[in-house]
Amino acid sequence: QSGRVTYETEKIDLRSLVKGVIQLSYAASMNKNIAIESECKGTLSVIVDINMIETVFRNLLSNAIKFSHPGSKIIIYGERINDIIQIRIVDQGIGMSQNILNKLFKIEENVTRSGTKNEEGTGLGLILVKEFIEKNNGSIRVESEEGNGTEFIFQLPAYDIS
Repeated sequence: QSGRVTYETEKIDLRSLVKGVIQLSYAASMNKNIAIESECKGTLSVIVDINMIETVFRNLLSNAIKFSHPGSKIIIYGERINDIIQIRIVDQGIGMSQNILNKLFKIEENVTRSGTKNEEGTGLGLILVKEFIEKNNGSIRVESEEGNGTEFIFQLPAYDIS
């Protein structure tokens, strides 16, 4: 919001970005014995600011690891649906109550919780994630139930080679 983040777009395939972020998260996931799988189908071409979208993936995956139970699994799904690319990051973690869900993307509500191994956070990551997704002409939503894991779903416009 301060305007200090530059915005430069390029065409990328999100599958390679997902692969890289999974590799970056390897140590944290192994620390909790959490498997991370990518189920990305087809070409997922978008025109985005790669630094912003990589930050989105890193934050969402980091949160999934933080709130997942040791020995569980996180799956990143990616697919093209008509003119959009949809990414879903699904964990089997502690989930969230409706009260927390209602506050998630609101800066004035600053939600912070400890992870399953008492990992700390600032509560600002998801606000940044939402801002970066919207800056890249996308949208984000979350589905969760306390005790039953969380699914973050974000969509970006698909890029067509024409």
